[in-house]
Amino acid sequence: MGNTNPRHKVLKVVTLTSWGGAPQVVYDIIKGLDKEKFSVTLACGMGDGWQKMNDLGIEIISVPRLKRSISITNDLRVLLQLYFIMKKGKYDIVHCHSSKAGLLGRIAAKLAGVEKIYFTAHGWGFYNQEEYGWLQRLMIFLERIAAKCSTKIICVSESGKKDAVASGISEEEKFSVIKNGIDWNVDGDRDEIRKNWDLKMAQSCLEWSDVLHIRRIL
Repeated sequence: MGNTNPRHKVLKVVTLTSWGGAPQVVYDIIKGLDKEKFSVTLACGMGDGWQKMNDLGIEIISVPRLKRSISITNDLRVLLQLYFIMKKGKYDIVHCHSSKAGLLGRIAAKLAGVEKIYFTAHGWGFYNQEEYGWLQRLMIFLERIAAKCSTKIICVSESGKKDAVASGISEEEKFSVIKNGIDWNVDGDRDEIRKNWDLKMAQSCLEWSDVLHIRRIL
């Protein structure tokens, strides 16, 4: 008898110029997904986290031109490459992370006919006025276009959601807030870690809860 419950094909897209931030979250999500329910492929640029992502043992598709810097020529090439990747892969879900990958990935997914398209906004590109200057307005305009391609936009904070709605990215119903989780599985000796961080035995790191939002990743 055939498989009546096939795995969902998921494509993750992230810029991956350096390790930390969005790439770290992508790594943790992929690592935590049930491999019996999800078949995950990662499309990403080349960066410091390439080897780390390889350790996950999943298929990784290199998109070398996917970088943070804006280049009309490179970005159009990336858009086309992502489109062909998605068209060929016939993914059930495309989940994009980081501003550049989020913009190009969602548009490519829509063009490729992907039904479920998600974007996690770890921080909005239009926040960085010093880097983008007058392009800030263009970034907001492009985010509005990408939002129309999205099934749902996930923000990691309530303030991120409010800023997006205030900027006219999309209607409030388009957004959900899922705060980043913390891996409680500590590598190493706990007593040694407490000593290194100068923590008393009865002292808890949760005293930082006024600045940390803790939520399990489902």
